[in-house]
Amino acid sequence: MPYEQITASGEYRGIGADLTALLDEQLGVPLTLLPTRTWSESLAKVRDGRCDLLPMTMEVPSRRAYLDYSAPYTAQPFVIATRLSHPFVSNLAELDDARVAVVEDVAVGELIAEHYPRLKLVTVANATEGLELVRQGRVVGYVDSLATIAYKLQQEESIDIKVAGTLGFDLQLSMATRADQPLLGVVIAKALDAIGPSGIDRIVSRWLSAQYQPPRNTAWLWIVLAPTALIMLGLYLWNHWLRKVNRALAEAQAELAEKTQALKRLSVTDSLTLLSNRRKLDEVLSRSVELSRRNTRPFALIMIDLDHFKMTNDSYGHQAGDQVLQQVAALIREQCRNT
Repeated sequence: MPYEQITASGEYRGIGADLTALLDEQLGVPLTLLPTRTWSESLAKVRDGRCDLLPMTMEVPSRRAYLDYSAPYTAQPFVIATRLSHPFVSNLAELDDARVAVVEDVAVGELIAEHYPRLKLVTVANATEGLELVRQGRVVGYVDSLATIAYKLQQEESIDIKVAGTLGFDLQLSMATRADQPLLGVVIAKALDAIGPSGIDRIVSRWLSAQYQPPRNTAWLWIVLAPTALIMLGLYLWNHWLRKVNRALAEAQAELAEKTQALKRLSVTDSLTLLSNRRKLDEVLSRSVELSRRNTRPFALIMIDLDHFKMTNDSYGHQAGDQVLQQVAALIREQCRNT
């Protein structure tokens, strides 16, 4: 719980049960519950062809050979629960080769093995067993979804276990059908579409909010939720700082690009006439020659000379000569194309 559970009386309860009931209505075909004691047993029954549908499972590569998945319909962060005295865990890599408990055959076990291969995974039958190993000190922590661990700690009114950190990836739950029945997968996907995100969210919210009802002893609540709140606050502040840094970096890069362009323009522009200078001429001329050779086509070069310009300088001074050059340059710019 809160995801799914078969009670001692055989009642199927939780998010999975409510979703299955809605599927039952959408399909108009009764869905028969096949009780199992463990998740490994559920997977085995699907592989053996005795079960057709898993209402709540996460897609992992090892199961794609025999399962088809719907799109994920809800997600919860994976967290690690440790003893109260254990330091907070910002990254599982900090635990190096420590022993960590996970439920047997669950997706998070594969994810941990992939991302943190040095960790020693200890498989357990359920969350209760995993948390008990933590209490006994036989494992450093137990990994599961935040909802599952919070529910178990509330149920047990535990004050000796805390949520010490997140894993950085989520439990993304989908419905899965047997891969050898592709039509069933299509039907289930359409039924989920008909239920819609709002219908699914109502079910998920009802069960996830129900797990946080205040217990008789609320001391555990502060111990469990305070570290989680600190982690979430830390993540928020970190993301806020990153956004500020990225924004400042983007502005600096834009300013640098603008100044670089300005410097580039200045390097090929005559400061008096604002026409292209000798460096630009060499660049364009070299490119034009190459294009002419490649395409075997001629190109033209026009040279302009100002008659009696030296006389203007000598008679009226260099300042007047500069003005003449600027006016001639302006006329040239007006009459010429950019390319």
